[in-house]
Amino acid sequence: MDKAHKLVTLYQTYDAFEANMIKSLLDSEDIYCYLNTNDANGVLPQLNLTQGGNELLVREEDFKDAKNLLEDFIKN
Repeated sequence: MDKAHKLVTLYQTYDAFEANMIKSLLDSEDIYCYLNTNDANGVLPQLNLTQGGNELLVREEDFKDAKNLLEDFIKN
């Protein structure tokens, strides 16, 4: 049986577009990324402002690679 993977927060943003761009980048590099949103599945986008925004989580063992990829993405 596989060991459960611990997810850790890589990045938080109030910008849904930015969050989805980063998720796509990580997916393209085969880094599993879970995008946690607090907007009632898009029905109440204003909740993002009061409930913490969008949170990108990655596996703990992928965190370093994901962080390096994210830093390169933000620089450009």
